[in-house]
Amino acid sequence: MPCGPRVLDDELRASARARISDGRLPLMSAHPVIAGYGSGAACHLCGQPIERHQVEYEVSDARNDRPLLFHVSCHTAWHLECRGQVPCPQETVEHA
Repeated sequence: MPCGPRVLDDELRASARARISDGRLPLMSAHPVIAGYGSGAACHLCGQPIERHQVEYEVSDARNDRPLLFHVSCHTAWHLECRGQVPCPQETVEHA
């Protein structure tokens, strides 16, 4: 799957949802995010290499501390899907 501006955000987000659903990616977005030049390794979302002229984001998988590598756009899609699926804590309202 090509990455970057050629891929619609909807496609990346759908891929992120599928990978979260089948367990290939965690539901929790990890911090900190380390950025650097691409290492040539495959992106954990789109599967394409992250080339040396591209920015590579690395985060730790909260389930096992293994590194997850992403293109910038792929990380954004995964992060947005994590935010969309994690239930927000209910606000407590005190009534007087």
